[in-house]
Amino acid sequence: MLQTIRSKTHGVVAWIVIILIGFVFAIWGIEGFFSSNANQVAKVNGQVITEQELQRTYQQISRQQQLMRAMQGGPAIDDAELQQQALMGLVSEKMLSSVATKQGFAVGKDQVDDLLRSLPQFQDEQGQYVPAKFETTLNNMGYTAPAFRQAVQNDLMIGQVRSSIVESAFVLPYEFDRTIDLLEQKRDIQYVLIPAAQYISQAQVTPEQTVEYYKAHPADFMLPERLSIEYVRLNAENLDVGNPDDKALQEYYSAHQADYTEPEKRHAAHILLTQEKISGDDAAVNAQAEKIMQELKQGADFATLAKEYSADPGSAANGGDLGWFGRGMMVPEFEEAVFTAEPNSLIGPIKTDFGVHIIKVIGIQAETIKPFDSVKDQIRTAWLENQRQTLFDEELAQLDTLTFENPDNLTTVADKLKLTIEKSALFTREDAQSLGVLNTPEVVAAAFGDSVLLENRNSEIINLSPTDVVVVRKLNHEVAQLQPLEAVQEQIKTRIALEQAAKMAHQQANTWLAELKAGTAADKLTGATWISEAKSNRYNHAVPPAVLTKAFTLQKAHADVIPVGKEDYALVLVNGIYPGELDPNFADQMRQEYMAGLTSYKGEMDYQLYVIDAEKHSDIEMKK
Repeated sequence: MLQTIRSKTHGVVAWIVIILIGFVFAIWGIEGFFSSNANQVAKVNGQVITEQELQRTYQQISRQQQLMRAMQGGPAIDDAELQQQALMGLVSEKMLSSVATKQGFAVGKDQVDDLLRSLPQFQDEQGQYVPAKFETTLNNMGYTAPAFRQAVQNDLMIGQVRSSIVESAFVLPYEFDRTIDLLEQKRDIQYVLIPAAQYISQAQVTPEQTVEYYKAHPADFMLPERLSIEYVRLNAENLDVGNPDDKALQEYYSAHQADYTEPEKRHAAHILLTQEKISGDDAAVNAQAEKIMQELKQGADFATLAKEYSADPGSAANGGDLGWFGRGMMVPEFEEAVFTAEPNSLIGPIKTDFGVHIIKVIGIQAETIKPFDSVKDQIRTAWLENQRQTLFDEELAQLDTLTFENPDNLTTVADKLKLTIEKSALFTREDAQSLGVLNTPEVVAAAFGDSVLLENRNSEIINLSPTDVVVVRKLNHEVAQLQPLEAVQEQIKTRIALEQAAKMAHQQANTWLAELKAGTAADKLTGATWISEAKSNRYNHAVPPAVLTKAFTLQKAHADVIPVGKEDYALVLVNGIYPGELDPNFADQMRQEYMAGLTSYKGEMDYQLYVIDAEKHSDIEMKK
């Protein structure tokens, strides 16, 4: 049974869980489920979305975007856009879960339990689910178990709908043939690249044009508002709490015995009987169970019967052996039967949602307390963390008081808490890379907020993590200002010259195009240097992407002019079109890959149509 349950956490469900762990923590809190309509920002099929839910989701998306920028670079996404993404995500989740419920989809408590038990975030080093770790993790994040479980249940239900649609898609023969014809089609392509750079020398930029461009594009030459900050940072990891002696470790060990207790475990095997396995009803299953029980009581070998009759593919091959497991790993009925039985006893039949079980209790490992010496290193680590957390909480309270009572400086708090006042380089609202780990939406927002920027006050305490906080204040501030013409005139001249050169390149391309349409042969175009690609497919890396894309939209013997990059142009001509066919050397493999890809694509499109239809028939109210 355990193996059967675990095998169902792969595929779509596993994908959902990965997203869930990274996203749900930030979205759902108890107030998100049970709050009143106060601060309502939207209502979806009767379900309220509160301002608190929206802000949690926004903060999570914003942090993810900051992390992506730190790793991959790129421009920042506007706050308004992030807010919209957060709201639309919440609306979609509530809409799809409510529609799924209405259509009869459901996720049972056991499914949620099994999924949570399989997540490494809630397991110990041996891979065993630890209820206390589950509760602690959620509490540290500020969420409740019921709220989190409800979020998991909703997400799994949406996943049921999606997989039922995506996995039922199919491709008709003519659709497959048409796809091969299009995707594997080949074309004879000719093109001429006309770079603007070759016309730069012909460009003429006057002082009047420079002034006119400067006046027409002031936003292009603004120096953005910049700010530098000074700050103090309190991090639990940097707190010195000394080294504990054996007496302190022994005292901690005695006070936290539960943390070092190995819970009772049972070793059991089972034979799972189901209607599907025996092609019968409940009565037939029960009769089969009684028959097997009689055989076992008469001395039949349990493992042999399990291999013959059990419907659990994960354990049947091993004689029904489930190995050692603790409480919380099995469904309640199964667990209760096993943990109240004597060793070497037979139990059954026991009915659960999975079917009817006949169980053999093989062994019992009583609850044991791990010896002090075997966990001494763990105790030392736990003692240090506990002491740091206690000291951190004390100093955090002092930090809060001192920064509030001394709003015009950080010197007092730095002196009393022995913290270092650090300083940043100048940064803008959009680019705060110089802040390093402080480059978070919360820090940037506080730095540019009225209290810090205009009133010259300390910020409130900003959480970088549960045990890492910072207080910032303004150091230097530069307002946004237009650069003088003298500072940017060479840049403007270059821009104007490029614009003129691009127009010349475009004009030349259009001239050649007109000659082609008038009947001039391609090789007779004066000054045109053609590049030819015979029987090029859609994946030819030797051809510029823009040229290749255009070539596969043109009819045979047709040409067109396209931009390539910002200033350059190309003249593209198609001389031949050949129907697509699979490479004979890889036909079977390619056919399978195309069929799988096309089927997946159709399934995804079907699901998107389902979402669109769900939205069309949902009652969605957005706050104005």
